[in-house]
Amino acid sequence: MNIRRRPFAFHLGVGIATLTCFVAAVLFASTRPSAAAPQQSGTALSGEDASLLDGYRHVEVASVSDAMERVTGKKSYMSHHMRPIFPSKFAGFAVTVLLKKEANHDPHALDGMLAAIDHGAPNSVYVMVVEDGSDIAGMGGLMGTAMSARNFSGAVIEGGVRDVAYLQKIGFPVFALGIVPSTSVGHYRFAGANIPVTCDGVAVRPSRNSNPSWRQ
Repeated sequence: MNIRRRPFAFHLGVGIATLTCFVAAVLFASTRPSAAAPQQSGTALSGEDASLLDGYRHVEVASVSDAMERVTGKKSYMSHHMRPIFPSKFAGFAVTVLLKKEANHDPHALDGMLAAIDHGAPNSVYVMVVEDGSDIAGMGGLMGTAMSARNFSGAVIEGGVRDVAYLQKIGFPVFALGIVPSTSVGHYRFAGANIPVTCDGVAVRPSRNSNPSWRQ
């Protein structure tokens, strides 16, 4: 395999989630059938990228984790604090988003996190870091519906998630630090998209398939 980028792989085993930083593609494929989503005419994957994702979807994440540790000599997976809303494993290319803690009354403070979804291509994995946000929902049903409609593979949130019953109903897989009813509106500001982030201790770089990075 020609390793060109750093993605990551995610796996749930007996309630323990592990995420391995690999080649800017994120290994994940839901074990629960998802609701049918309309096909999006986004950027088509190259044959090489499609083959890469297909390979990740057919290998256990524990095997990727072991291989990465052997090759790099470093731990490259997320902790047990990162948990799924239902048992799932999926693969895709990282679209990264960073939210900074800041009290505000700006109605446009979080526009960038929604724009990142709009600009995302099919097979994307939405990777959000919410600064000091374990008790703040980084996403919920509306964002999950938007991602599902655009054929995102799933989402990984270093922060909370809400509207879990609805997300389970539509079969959209999410890993997060916890389930909370809170909102980021008025408490956070979008700080950047498609930039390198550290999510639960793992460095994640946006995919080359992502749109150019931008900050606010």
